[in-house]
Amino acid sequence: MEALADAADAGTPDDSKLLYGYAEMKYRMAGGGKCAICRSHVRHVVPVFAKREDGKEVAYDCLCQRCLVGEIGLALEVELRIGDASVRYTRDADKAQGVTRTFVAPKAKGANSGA
Repeated sequence: MEALADAADAGTPDDSKLLYGYAEMKYRMAGGGKCAICRSHVRHVVPVFAKREDGKEVAYDCLCQRCLVGEIGLALEVELRIGDASVRYTRDADKAQGVTRTFVAPKAKGANSGA
């Protein structure tokens, strides 16, 4: 996990690739998983957390690409999270391009807090 945090601080153009690179490494070491909704094979096992419009929060061990896209379309916010690093999809129904994806870098451990 320390390597994940160090690489996130590097500030690469597409930081979300870091999360998927880590998931690929986990796949090569331990194999994939099964989608929590449709039970199809999932290569990159990344926990998914969704916030629905009714305030309900749902957590999945992992989702296949098809179910993930469906969840992004239905939920107000979907977050893929490994440790402190995450990729967050937010939906705004009022915009023509309704879904926004942002990478949330992990907090650096042992950093001086300025105290």
